[in-house]
Amino acid sequence: MTTARAVSVERRKFSICMVSDMFYPNMGGVENHIYDVAQQLIARGHRVCMITHDYGDRTGVRYMAGGLKVLHGPTACLPGASDYMLSAWQD
Repeated sequence: MTTARAVSVERRKFSICMVSDMFYPNMGGVENHIYDVAQQLIARGHRVCMITHDYGDRTGVRYMAGGLKVLHGPTACLPGASDYMLSAWQD
């Protein structure tokens, strides 16, 4: 992309929210991949927030390396669709 519009799009910064049932503190391929993608987006200047379910005493907001904001909260899976999560948050 070499047009002026393409250059301005490449420099735009976004606020990105990622949602996954699989994330730290569990360790695995999916968790590592999501973490790596988030860190690469942060390195490019984007703001990234991760939403996942709570893990025992790990609830609420936590910050990881690079300023990755992680929201651990109560969730419920949609019936018949274990890949989707619903979270309820109160400010």
